[in-house]
Amino acid sequence: MSNLDVWYARVDLDLVEQMFEPRMAARDRKVVARNLAKARTRDSMQAFGKLCGVVDGQTRIIADPALIMPVSHLQPAERDRLGFEAQLNSMLAKYRRTTGRRMTSTSASCGTGNTPLTSTPCGRPGC
Repeated sequence: MSNLDVWYARVDLDLVEQMFEPRMAARDRKVVARNLAKARTRDSMQAFGKLCGVVDGQTRIIADPALIMPVSHLQPAERDRLGFEAQLNSMLAKYRRTTGRRMTSTSASCGTGNTPLTSTPCGRPGC
């Protein structure tokens, strides 16, 4: 299993708890139950609330330099754009190789996802 597969793996915690509960001491069962209850309060919507906000009526990722930066804040001056796009294409190509599988677009109308930013079928970067 690759690191990426482990990152996206999901576990049915109730099933795991049922499997190990008979072998645990009462104190350990209480600790596990308390930790599982706490873990269930953490979800993607909690992260969404912390990382996003409404800007001009649209939900956007809130910049928190140097940790989180929207791509729009990183766009260079027009004269440097081609170099920036080439560098971004290179980084994306390297990332694609680390996934061990072909990356495709989430939109059926955008093509294969393997085209460079400057020649995407729909004109949107990253398609």
